[in-house]
Amino acid sequence: TSFYLLLVYIDTRRWLILWAMVLLVPVEFFVKQNLLIWAVFYGGFLAVWGRSPKRFVAFTAATALLFGATLAGCYAVWGSPFFFWIFTELSKHAVSPLRAFQHLLDSWAYFAAGLLGGAALLRFKKPELLGCWLIWLGLIASETYTSGIEWMLNHMGPGCLMAGIWFLAGLASVWDQCTESSKPASTEGWIRVAAFSVT
Repeated sequence: TSFYLLLVYIDTRRWLILWAMVLLVPVEFFVKQNLLIWAVFYGGFLAVWGRSPKRFVAFTAATALLFGATLAGCYAVWGSPFFFWIFTELSKHAVSPLRAFQHLLDSWAYFAAGLLGGAALLRFKKPELLGCWLIWLGLIASETYTSGIEWMLNHMGPGCLMAGIWFLAGLASVWDQCTESSKPASTEGWIRVAAFSVT
């Protein structure tokens, strides 16, 4: 949902979508605490590719105020145990770099899919696409690292799903390029399509 909202915002630049992104931050926090990283991703994107310092300031201020109000509300309901279990206890979980590296090896296909899809789409030289692709790369890299806390790979689910999106979008762009011409597609074009499909 976070990624989808970002893509819609890039396409429309509507204030309504920007406010939806602000509202999504505390919702993500209640789903899973590490999803707060989307606040950083959104802020970074708006700072570099947002085209409007006013919108960056509005997003940052509104997100900070809303998240602060969320924490205050949680403290009012649950008191100090809320902060202990959500922040103190979670911060004590040690990450095993070796286990994280093993998870990287186990999920290499998703990294390959996202990298190939990104390479295909970034040929269009749209700066916003580069920003979205870097967000995906940052997300799956952080998920891979923090997955070293446990043995399961499900922690990497969102990044892997987004890798599939990049791959399919990249495959579609290569396919369109090969078939849009009235002339028969070049051998190189079909090799690209085949390489994407095989991967």
